Amino acid sequence: MLLEKNELVKKNSRNLVRGSVREITRHQALSAIPTLAVFYHAQLPAYRPPRINEFCRWIALSLQDRSSQASVYAVKQGFDELLDANRNARWWQDQLKKNAELTERV
Repeated sequence: MLLEKNELVKKNSRNLVRGSVREITRHQALSAIPTLAVFYHAQLPAYRPPRINEFCRWIALSLQDRSSQASVYAVKQGFDELLDANRNARWWQDQLKKNAELTERV
């Protein structure tokens, strides 16, 4: 019973120089948001306006599906912490809000 899901998974080691997992995940999310927005807009029907909550839900579901375009992009970019974190739509909404606050300061 205990060996039912005994699979080895390769994990990248984190050293102290790179920072905490939360910080790395946030940075990767902010880097990925513009490209994910392009992917989302491409699959969105023409009659439907983009909405933030639907976009965030789409990101969360797309990154969980390992065969989706968003997930393949994240793997190619080396966003392993972002994929392993498995964040929900609310977390993505918070990241978008933080991203908007950063761009307002600049």
